[in-house]
Amino acid sequence: RREAHPGELVSEELLMTVPGLGGSGGVRTLVEWANRWSHELGAVTLYTPFGGPLADAVDERVRIVQPAAGPSLALKALWRGSGPGHYEPELMRAQQAAARRVLRGATGTPVAGFPPWFADGSRPWTRYCQHLESLWFGSNRAKAASDRLCFGGMGPVLVNSSWLAEQARGLGADDARLRLVFPGVNHDVFHPATGARERRDRARVVSLGRWDVSWKGTQDLLDACELAARTAPAFDLLLFGDKTRPRQETAWGSVTELGFVTHEQLADLYRDADVVVNPSWHESFPLPPLEAMACGTAVVSTDIGVSDYCWDRTTALVVPAHDATALATALSALLTDAGLRHELAEAAATTAQSFTWASGFQQFVDAVRPAS
Repeated sequence: RREAHPGELVSEELLMTVPGLGGSGGVRTLVEWANRWSHELGAVTLYTPFGGPLADAVDERVRIVQPAAGPSLALKALWRGSGPGHYEPELMRAQQAAARRVLRGATGTPVAGFPPWFADGSRPWTRYCQHLESLWFGSNRAKAASDRLCFGGMGPVLVNSSWLAEQARGLGADDARLRLVFPGVNHDVFHPATGARERRDRARVVSLGRWDVSWKGTQDLLDACELAARTAPAFDLLLFGDKTRPRQETAWGSVTELGFVTHEQLADLYRDADVVVNPSWHESFPLPPLEAMACGTAVVSTDIGVSDYCWDRTTALVVPAHDATALATALSALLTDAGLRHELAEAAATTAQSFTWASGFQQFVDAVRPAS
């Protein structure tokens, strides 16, 4: 595995910025496009201020460029003092300055993943938005600056869902500039089970669990579980993606926190679940419900960012965000109605088949190549 090259840059056909190489769905998508571009179209430089577990998923053909140690350490210090809803202007300016220093003189098609950190007017960035990024900023001033950097200016604006396209229009983005680029599903990993599910005494519910970001809705899910238990038999809740904690018995069943899991482990979790829940208040194109659908499992999801594939009582049960009572009603309905679970799961698996990394990459190429 080669190391990143601090401060080193060569002329590349595609220049892409990534906020870090952590395990989020948005970063997974950017890495997927970089890898495919390097195999099919030409060379790629991937600029990122931070490393992370997805560094090992970056293809050897892709050159990773990072700031020199000094700026990188300063950025990390700012990062540790921030958090979701608190990324203030000094962090934005520090990221932009570090990127300018390293990317000075770079050529190629520039695509800014997480535009508030990189699309600073120093080059004609194609802005790639995979969330309403202003949610990550605390002050109104920072939110307004983030929205301008995402949706203002000239050139294409890539968005990953119909929901985000609507948000962009509401913030003044010209519809002619918006390009839909859907993420995909690895159907070699996320696919329905080939045999019958293991018989258990209690149903199993699976969800992403994030305690560091309140709008991921984990507390809402726990509240919904308590409410659902009034009309549904006892069940076990398995959370992945954050902390690891052993099984804890509750009045309605149990909770187990599994921490980080691989894609293969995650697919097994989905296939073995009776219901998968997406309780988030704010998403643009969340991958967990779509990957669960691809595994042939019934889904309950909040209604933010899922309109391209979660259709209420057709492919999933869809409820208002931040409404534990509605979430509980939907969860109870699926836990007590095997026929409804089967009906939704079948339709969901069929719908998920249309979302592939190959089709998403073609959308990406079509969106950015005219700007090159």
